[in-house]
Amino acid sequence: MPDASFDPHALTPAQEVSPEVASPTPTGRRGVPSPDRGAMCSPAASVLDVGHTAPFALAAPDDRISVYASWAEIPWHGARAPCSPRFDTSAPGYLQRRESVSGALLWQLDVPDWARARIITTPAVGVAAYTDRPLPASSSHCGEMTPASGLLAFDLHSGAPLWHQRYAGGGLPFPLLHAGEVYVGGGDRAIHALSLHDGHQTGCIGMGAPVDLATALLDDQGRLFLSDTEPARLLRIDPLTRAVLWMAELPEAVAASPGAPPAVEAERVAMTLAVRDIGATRVTLCLFGFDAASGERVWEVTLGERDATHPPALAAPLADSERFYVISARGELVVIDALEGRERQRLALGDPALAAASLERIGDHLVITAPGGNVQVVPLALLA
Repeated sequence: MPDASFDPHALTPAQEVSPEVASPTPTGRRGVPSPDRGAMCSPAASVLDVGHTAPFALAAPDDRISVYASWAEIPWHGARAPCSPRFDTSAPGYLQRRESVSGALLWQLDVPDWARARIITTPAVGVAAYTDRPLPASSSHCGEMTPASGLLAFDLHSGAPLWHQRYAGGGLPFPLLHAGEVYVGGGDRAIHALSLHDGHQTGCIGMGAPVDLATALLDDQGRLFLSDTEPARLLRIDPLTRAVLWMAELPEAVAASPGAPPAVEAERVAMTLAVRDIGATRVTLCLFGFDAASGERVWEVTLGERDATHPPALAAPLADSERFYVISARGELVVIDALEGRERQRLALGDPALAAASLERIGDHLVITAPGGNVQVVPLALLA
C-alpha cells in the first residue's frame, strides 16, 4: 500500500537519453530476414526490465533456427529499436533516455538509488517500479532492514517527473497499465489502482493473500487474469468494478517455483504450473486451459518432468493466431491449439534451461530468450 506519509523529494526535470542496448552487430550463427517494422511495434504498453547480457550462444539442433548470444547480435535488432524507448540506468541516481538509433542523450532524470528497476510505458507516460539499494550492514542500527520499493511516473517525451509513491514493503512492484490507471499488488493482500495522471489511489481490490502482479495479465479488452500458487488459483477480475468475476481452483500439489502470467487466445486462458504429487521426487510441468468467460477448466497438456528438489522457473505461454506456444521441460517448443488443447507440434530447441525462457513474436519469427540471455529465432513457417 502506498505510504501516505511520504513526501516526494525534489526530482529535477529531465535534461537530455544513451542506449542501454548495444548497437547491433551481425555476428549471429545464421542471418534471418528483416521483419516488417509495423508488425514489431505493439500498440500496448511496452515493458523494459533493466538489465542483463549473455556471454555465449548455444547451438540449435535444426539449422533453420538461428542462435545468438544476445538480442544485440540479431542482424535486424536495430529495426526494433525505434518501436520502444531506450533507457539507460548505468549512472547511479539517474534515469536517462537516449535516441533509439544514434544513442544521443534526450533527457536525464534524478531517481532514487535503486538496486533494480522495471519500466513500463504508454505513448506519453513512463512508470518505473524499483527497489532501493540495500544499506550497508554498518548503516543499520536496528538489524537488517528490508529495502523499500516505489513507483515513479514521468513524462516520456520531456522526462519531467509526474508523481512518486513509496512502499513500505520490499520486492520489485510489477505495475500494469490500463485506461489511465496503474495497478500494483501489495503485501497488504490487495491490488491497488492508482491514477496514471497524479498517482492518487482510485480503488482497491481485496485478495485475501499477498499479491504479485508479475503473474497477472491485463489484456487489451480490459480483462484482468491473475494466477497464484499460494493458494493455487486463477482469477478473473473486472478492473472497473473491482469485482472478482470467477476463481478457478488448481491442483493442490503445486511446486513452490516462481510463477508465470497466463495468456489469452480464442476465449481460452492458459497458464503453466509445476505440479507434484505428494511424496514424488519429480515435478510435472503442465499447461492448463480455462474458459475465459466462466473459468471452467477445459483441457490440460503435459510438458514433461523435472527434478522436484529444484523446481523450475516457469515460462509464460505465448498466445497468437488461435495457438499457444510454450516450452517443455526438455526445452522443446510446443504448439497447442488454443480452443481444444490439442498438441499440434513439438520442435526441439536443444536446451532444457529454455523451460524458463520468454517467448515473443516479431514479424514472421518467434523469438525465444533464455534466462541467461541466449536467443533463438524460429521462423513461423516451421511451425504447424
